[in-house]
Amino acid sequence: GSALYAPTFDGKLPNFINRDFTKKHFPLKHLLKDVNLVKNQFAQNGIDTSIIDSIDDLFVKAIAQKYSELDYSAVYNVIHPPK
Repeated sequence: GSALYAPTFDGKLPNFINRDFTKKHFPLKHLLKDVNLVKNQFAQNGIDTSIIDSIDDLFVKAIAQKYSELDYSAVYNVIHPPK
């Protein structure tokens, strides 16, 4: 019931609960590519990239942990590592 709600969230909840990111909606490596396209355009146009830099750093960490081929929701394991 929020303006920020998106139905995609409902589909990702089982990924987080089960820590199963193998059902790819969109692989993390492709999202990182898109983030870098935006980041480069911002930089070329003098727009502050500090927020995008943080997202980029998170995705790079996730890819270093071998999540590149998994669904982008696998970044959850970087934000909230399994115990």
